[in-house]
Amino acid sequence: MNKEEIFKRISYARADAKRFTWKYNWPENKFIPEKWKKIAISWSGWKDSCYVFCKAKDLWMEVKYLFTLTDPDEKISLTWPYNLDFIKKQAKELWMPLLTIPSTWNPEDIFWELFDFLVSEWIETIWAGHYLATWQREFFQKLLYPRNMSLFEPNLWLNTREHILEILNYWIVPKIILVNPKDIPISFIWKNVNYEFINFLDSYLDFYDYCGEIYAYQTVTVYCPYFKKELELGKDFYNFQIWNQRLYYYF
Repeated sequence: MNKEEIFKRISYARADAKRFTWKYNWPENKFIPEKWKKIAISWSGWKDSCYVFCKAKDLWMEVKYLFTLTDPDEKISLTWPYNLDFIKKQAKELWMPLLTIPSTWNPEDIFWELFDFLVSEWIETIWAGHYLATWQREFFQKLLYPRNMSLFEPNLWLNTREHILEILNYWIVPKIILVNPKDIPISFIWKNVNYEFINFLDSYLDFYDYCGEIYAYQTVTVYCPYFKKELELGKDFYNFQIWNQRLYYYF
């Protein structure tokens, strides 16, 4: 995906945003400058987060912060219930500050404070490092637009097979920690998402979930080109996921 395609998608994203939140107007063709734009990335710890980070670096964006929503005790990432310590290790490998946002009963309050802080840091654009549901998109836009901030979703409108191949072409290593056995044998747990895995998915007729975004499988990223080393999923990670009933399979 080259710069022109990225900027075209930004334009489409704004057009879609206007459709979702009609009372907030935003120019549909105002592109992000090519270099030195300050951004923050909503971080999930998945392969898509690392892909978005790598893509932003390719475009000479200045990634200032990663941020993730957590439980009130700041132990669990609520983007997906991972041990927050592992996500902190990812941020450390990237040499990036990670903003943790403890959840409350009123999510507007916590994100209002976060986005005010980002505005004070001259950040104008939030990049979503994961897929957003429609209600999540509308919620972000409701808070961002009045601040003259924008939301960009690099993973929207992509062919999922092409997208997972592009992620692998970036030398990103996602490790499978959970599968839906209706779709994928549990023998793939703890295996890496690689070309062999893609070939397996190709054996299905019209397989629908190459990226694991409709819950055929879930991953964490253990390596990307901006890590100094591959991260290990140790006993602590394993025990945490067992305790939260999120390891092995769904049904």
